[in-house]
Parts: sequence; structure tokens; C-alpha cells
Amino acid sequence: MAMNVVGLIAWPGVWVALLFVSNSTYPSNWILWIFIPYSLYGLYRFRVQFTYFPQAFRMRRVLRAYPWQFLEGVPSGLGKHSGARDDGMWFEFRNPADAEEKVPLVFIRHPRTYWWLRRLDGPRTRPRLRAQIEPLWFAGDPRFLAVVAAPGRGGRAPKRLHFLYQRPAVDIQCAPDSWGATPADLERARRAGARVDTPPFTPTADEVNDQGTERLPWASQPALKHPPTGKAVRRRVVRQMVLLFAVWPALVLVPLLLVAGGDERFIPIMVRIVVLVPIAVPFHIWALVTALRMHRVLSTHSWRLVECEVVRAAAHGWRLKDGSSSGRKARVPAILRIGGHGTVLTATPFKRYVSHRLNHLWCAGPPGVGAVVSEPGGARPFRLAKYKGSIGASAAAPVTGERAQVPES
Repeated sequence: MAMNVVGLIAWPGVWVALLFVSNSTYPSNWILWIFIPYSLYGLYRFRVQFTYFPQAFRMRRVLRAYPWQFLEGVPSGLGKHSGARDDGMWFEFRNPADAEEKVPLVFIRHPRTYWWLRRLDGPRTRPRLRAQIEPLWFAGDPRFLAVVAAPGRGGRAPKRLHFLYQRPAVDIQCAPDSWGATPADLERARRAGARVDTPPFTPTADEVNDQGTERLPWASQPALKHPPTGKAVRRRVVRQMVLLFAVWPALVLVPLLLVAGGDERFIPIMVRIVVLVPIAVPFHIWALVTALRMHRVLSTHSWRLVECEVVRAAAHGWRLKDGSSSGRKARVPAILRIGGHGTVLTATPFKRYVSHRLNHLWCAGPPGVGAVVSEPGGARPFRLAKYKGSIGASAAAPVTGERAQVPES
């Protein structure tokens, strides 16, 4: 993850530095032609660098759910595996539920595969290269998703981590598959981020012993298939992608090109943008990652009706959005206690507002950190994180004016 961030900053940073050097040192700008190959490749690597972050977050989630294992003599290959639906390089692992069955995991659509390509079993693979992935570090369930890694120096730590998955466990366009796994295995794979098939008439582990929860009568499909929810989440993902891949690059490129062309009036604007980008872009990356996580939860879980309580922060009371002039009800920051659980939750990454009289929510996923909730209707979903502030009085106190103060004890 740290190297991904360094690469995200370094590629455009060197590119900007070269433009300033060429503009200030060589007024004729002929040196720009020497820097053009790096400029084009740097822009390409800057764009590709964003694709590494989703994989890094997926690996992090898998490693939280599964421990590392050390496997020797794992079969691998470069051609199509007879038991795999996708073409490509593959590892073959034993099915945890049936030691006689072999499950292939294929390298699907990921740019960092060349290093592994030279080391998997093939007619031209050199033995010394093949030995660099012996023993293989493995974490996960080959029926759904996993992380593989090569042993580091001395074999004490993994390196070259790579995320592998079965397509139905990740791709929303494929029907999820259970592979005959037990409910416990399915729940563990779900925690690791996989889309799994829940057997009919069998309650999932997150629905067992959940007090104050009720499954909505029509909610037999993933929450993302509910039209208002799907529209809201898609709009959020598209908005963040446009900001990251179109708006911010344009804000950087246009002044740079003008400055490189000799128009010194845009130098102050360029300086401001260079200062602003490292501050603002990480927030948009965080918002995009949160939107993608919401998409994953909503594509796996259905909406359920859960009881909730709106609580207030002790330090600042309730900061209200007064909607009296527009005919809307007053709204307060979404600081919630769901289903009788003791943990107090709030929206992430940005503040959300809900009605101060709210007592039921639509919830997708186990009610707690990482769940996605919405006011009834499912049109304004948001993700939950643990609230770290102090909590004040109960929500039963009346609300008046722009701000309700917490009574002193």
C-alpha cells in the first residue's frame, strides 16, 4: 500500500519537475522534446497506479479473514486449465471440503503478472526462477478468493503479494457460487469480500441472533438491485471516477501546458494547484474506495429493516439542518446505535444527516462497522464506521431552534 501511494505521487511529481526545469533552464523549450517520452509514460503510469489500490484493499481484507499457510509443490501452469472458466496462468489448490478435488485459481486481468509469468511451471521456466516461489505463501479459500506471495529473503516474510479470485466471487455480472461450502465457510468468505451464494431457506450467519432485525418481504435480491439504491451507488462511483480521472488531470494539465508554452501568467495558478492536489486528491480516493466497498456489500446482502436510535455528541449537542422554510423535517448528524448493540456508529467518509425522529433503518450486511444503511426507501445509502467521540443525552429530548444543547448533569 505504501509503495502504491509513493508511486501515485512520484510519477506526476517527476513529470511536473521536468516541465519546470525545461521551462526555466531552456527558454527555447527544445528540451521538451527529450522529455516527451517520459511525459507520456508518466501519465500512463499515473493512470495505472489507481488500479492498484482496489487490489491492495482486497488483499488487506482477505488477510484479515484468513491466516498465512506455507504450501510446497503447488501445481501451476501457463495455459488454460481444464477446470477453469477463464484462460490464463493458474495455480491449483486442494478443495478445503474435499481433499481429492483440485480447484484452479487463474490470474485474471491484473497488470502485475509478468514477474509470476516467468516463475510458473512452463516448458521454458528456469529451475532457479521456479525455486523463488517455493514454498508458496497462501491465504484464503481457493473456492472464492485468495492472496499468494513469494517467500522473502530468508523466507521470514512474504513479498510480491498477488490477489487471485474466482470470477463469481467478485464479478457482479456472474451468478455467485457456493461450491458446496458450509455456512461457516460462506460467512468467512463473505467477510473477506467474496460474493457467495446463500442456500435457499437457510439463514446466513449474520441473520442469526440479530435482535431487532426484520427481513423486508420483497428483499430476496441483493440490495443493489433495488432501483433507487443501484442508481444512487452508481452515480456516486461515477462522480468520484470523473473527479479523479478527468477533472483533476485537466486542472493540472491545462495550466502546465500553458506555462510550458511560455505564458507566465499561469505560474501562480500552477503553484496553487500543485499545493492543492496532494491535499484534495486523497479525499477523493478515500470517497471512491468507500463507494466501491458499498457497492460490494450491497451486491452481496439484501436490505433488512433494523431498529435504531439516533444519539447526539456530548460536546456539541445536535447541529440541525433546519428545513422549516422548505417544508422538510429538521435533520441531525447520523450518529446511530443499531439493533440494541452498544457500539455507536456514524457515516464515513463524510458526514450524513438523518431525521432526529428516525427509529428504523434499512441495513445491508451485519449491523455494525462496515455495514451499509439508508433511511427507509434505500435512496441515500451510506457506510458505517465507529464513532470515536463522546455521547450525550438520549434522543428523546425535544429539539428546538437551530441547535439543541445537551442538558448539564
